[in-house]
Amino acid sequence: MPISLDKRNKRALIILAAAAALILVFHYVTGPCLDEWRRVRLSLTAQEQRLAMIKTAHGSAELVPAFEMPLDEDQQRPLFYRKITEQFKKAGVNVNPLPQYVSRGRKLPNLSLKVLRLRCRSGGKYDQILQLIADLDKNPYLAGIEEFKIVCEKEKREKMSLDLTVSTFVK
Repeated sequence: MPISLDKRNKRALIILAAAAALILVFHYVTGPCLDEWRRVRLSLTAQEQRLAMIKTAHGSAELVPAFEMPLDEDQQRPLFYRKITEQFKKAGVNVNPLPQYVSRGRKLPNLSLKVLRLRCRSGGKYDQILQLIADLDKNPYLAGIEEFKIVCEKEKREKMSLDLTVSTFVK
């Protein structure tokens, strides 16, 4: 015995069948896309973790300063002077007057080394001075920063004057 349906029920069944067909199409079409998306996200997460490990390993290597073994004072004095003035020029910081050695190398107790100090007076913009300070650790002769004084000019706030005393070890 056939079931007879009125127009309203036929329309509801057609809408139900269309919705079921759309759900099936959506599931089979987007399913592989979603799987691909999940695979890419997992791969991206793995690559980000790998990059973080590389950055950490590379970053810690940069924390170790490059340091040359101390030479005789007559040999190291011009090398240290040249490297410091080169770093000032690279950062764009003016060095006026030229850097001067503050003291002859004085012997350190319990060591066969002397400390040689070089005073630099200069001026430049704030970002240039920061760049110089950030790059000082790349100087293979630098043992330390003994004095660091930065003063802002009253008329031009972006201009700074810098008093810097750096030291190196010599034999």
